[in-house]
Amino acid sequence: MKYLIFIVGIAFLLASCSYDENHRYIMVNNSSRDIGFSFNDESITLSPGQSIIRIVNSWDGHRSPQNITHNGHEKSIRMIRESLRFSFVDVIPLYLNVVNTLPIAIENFRAGEYIYNSGENALTIASDSNLTSAIIFTRSPSFTTATNHHIDVEWRIVGNTMYVTIR
Repeated sequence: MKYLIFIVGIAFLLASCSYDENHRYIMVNNSSRDIGFSFNDESITLSPGQSIIRIVNSWDGHRSPQNITHNGHEKSIRMIRESLRFSFVDVIPLYLNVVNTLPIAIENFRAGEYIYNSGENALTIASDSNLTSAIIFTRSPSFTTATNHHIDVEWRIVGNTMYVTIR
């Protein structure tokens, strides 16, 4: 009998606990331009300084904004997650100065999706020349190229410019 009373008491105790089945996600645009993203199958656009709250059933799991774009270039924005709050901030770009010292042109020179050059994320650098019209959105690039020639890439940051030498 004592065992039955104990079980019933535990059952009532657990039944009296409330559990919120929803998560309240807050998304804040702290960047200088409009951003767009999808969240929980909804397309959302936020202007600078604007925020939005979305409530999602906890059984759906934790979510993050996806397909984030910032004036068409996803790497120019950084998302900071603090529990269920997402803040979007500008990434400070670096000017990119690339010097190709090789006697061949370097095509499809990339740093992932972090290079931006007139709407493209890849560069073509003619032989024995330099390119200064691009910007880069990372301070720790991993450069790749489609050339069959062995290349060595050296880079350094001075002020707000990343200097890259291809040998």
